[in-house]
Amino acid sequence: MSYREYELNDLVSTNIEAILIIERGSGLPLLLQKLDPRVIEIDPALVSGFLFAIQAFSAEVMEKGSTEFQINYGKKLFTVIVGESAMVVAINSGGWSDEVTPIVTDLLDEFERDWYLGIEMHGGDQIYDDFKPRIIERLGLQNVSLDWIPYFKTNDVSTEQAVHVQDHINGELAIGEILKRCESNDDEVLMEISRLWANGDIGFKNTLERCDIVIPTQKLFRYIQSHTQEREELKQFSSKLVQILPRVIQHFDGKSTIDQILQGQPNHLYELLDFLLSKRALEILSAEKKRILLAKELLERCLDVAEDVYSKQEARLSLERALDHIEEPEIITQVHLVEDNEWKIDYGFLVYDGLTPKRVMEIHAIWLKLLKQYVKELPNKKKSKYIEELVSTLQIEFFDRYASDELEGVVEFSFSLEAHLEQ
Repeated sequence: MSYREYELNDLVSTNIEAILIIERGSGLPLLLQKLDPRVIEIDPALVSGFLFAIQAFSAEVMEKGSTEFQINYGKKLFTVIVGESAMVVAINSGGWSDEVTPIVTDLLDEFERDWYLGIEMHGGDQIYDDFKPRIIERLGLQNVSLDWIPYFKTNDVSTEQAVHVQDHINGELAIGEILKRCESNDDEVLMEISRLWANGDIGFKNTLERCDIVIPTQKLFRYIQSHTQEREELKQFSSKLVQILPRVIQHFDGKSTIDQILQGQPNHLYELLDFLLSKRALEILSAEKKRILLAKELLERCLDVAEDVYSKQEARLSLERALDHIEEPEIITQVHLVEDNEWKIDYGFLVYDGLTPKRVMEIHAIWLKLLKQYVKELPNKKKSKYIEELVSTLQIEFFDRYASDELEGVVEFSFSLEAHLEQ
């Protein structure tokens, strides 16, 4: 059940992942507040790397009399609203709703009027922490489910901060159950939960969805190394889970969904996934990386169809020639050519760890280039038959399975194949 069935304000879901406030004079970030708890963290490189570009672009835009503009960054949309002393940057993963603009503008006006201390007063993000609940109050948390289970991260939460929920947040009750047990208005309870999360007083468990794909981070391997602090932490959390992890880690392969990982596994495996997600040893596959996953799957199917139409040797030789046109090591290392004309696609994502969303999308474009080059390198003698079978495969296995916004580049690839048939 969606959190948004209980509206916190008059807005529909905004898809805003975070609000960033930047000082106009210096370009320094003054405040960053996440709105979507499932976004593990806003990539610092994404923020800091874009500040200068925003500053330069905003000056050009304001010369034309505009105080609002948008920039695409990977699959993120940056909506920038410019004030007298500061700028608000709304980072979201979907389309922008015009209904949100006055809310964000009001927040910027309030910040400049009542909170901004001046260009000479800098103390990092924490100096404006008390403004974060105001952002939550106006925009609300995003993409939260009533099945999520809140838990206190600290014992220092006062009764005044948790008037409605202090007796109900125990790490076992889901938000929906807390609403049933609280005598207060649902909106008041949900807003209190939102404020507690914004202040860092609570976290959420049970946040993974069945369709999610989780991928390891570098931190995961600390939990399977003997005598590490991380492994001891997991052991203290659950002696059962510390025994399960080495046996299931192979399922974190970069393409299996939570539903697929859980099949045939112990019931408490979900608890392990939830724990590792909270420790940032796993992360949910981002929109940008999902497109690379799709490109890898598509290359694998291109190779499968080629082996059916041609031969294993011809399919492999064509792949070798196509790879000769690719320079990016992030791609070359993930296409393994082995003996006996065999090949293997590495679905892991550690090679992309730390890359900005923009860079990930640039690599996605190179994957698509590899696909087109591969088809070009195949022998002409059976290419029409190959393309016919591949187009049919695309329709059944890709266009019927994926949303249209996830098929970026794949549609163009399909059109190029069909155009070849018409020649």
